[in-house]
Amino acid sequence: MRTIFFTLALIGCSPSASVAVEGTPADTTDTTDTTDTTDTTDTTDTTDTTDTEEESSPLEAYVGEYEGFISLFMESDYFDYTLEDCEAFIEIDEDGELTGEATCLLDYGGGWNAWGGGGDEEVPMYIEGEVDEDGELSGEIEAELDWGGLEIEPMAMNGETDGEELSLEFDGEVVTDWLTADVYGDGELER
Repeated sequence: MRTIFFTLALIGCSPSASVAVEGTPADTTDTTDTTDTTDTTDTTDTTDTTDTEEESSPLEAYVGEYEGFISLFMESDYFDYTLEDCEAFIEIDEDGELTGEATCLLDYGGGWNAWGGGGDEEVPMYIEGEVDEDGELSGEIEAELDWGGLEIEPMAMNGETDGEELSLEFDGEVVTDWLTADVYGDGELER
């Protein structure tokens, strides 16, 4: 009998042996759930919501230097003068400010109705104004005359630009105690 217990004891301690027990058989099924329930979905919003585009100014399309020619006409009861092909330069900045100048050469040849006698004379003109968001120009042009106290008052200017071409018109008058003359002009410039 000792031998049987000894043998049974040896069998019960062996790692590879199995012992049968009366009743319900042992459930050796591993019920551990090995399903990985970790949610690996990356819910990080990688959409770049930073606005990297700077809002451009509506005036930006008009910024630049324009070059071309303007003409000026003076008419009175005593004379008519035309200053054509006056070379003009206009610059428009980021704020819509407009500045420029033009130079006209007047050959009035002398005679009873010539202001200041005969000869050639440069007539500088200065342009100031502004452009709005629609490309509409406003401002004034001043012609600098040296004709014995005869002056042209600054002339009102208006016009328009599309960012490539610039057109303008202006008008005013000369008034003295002996003379009234209408002054007007226009011009076309390109960037």
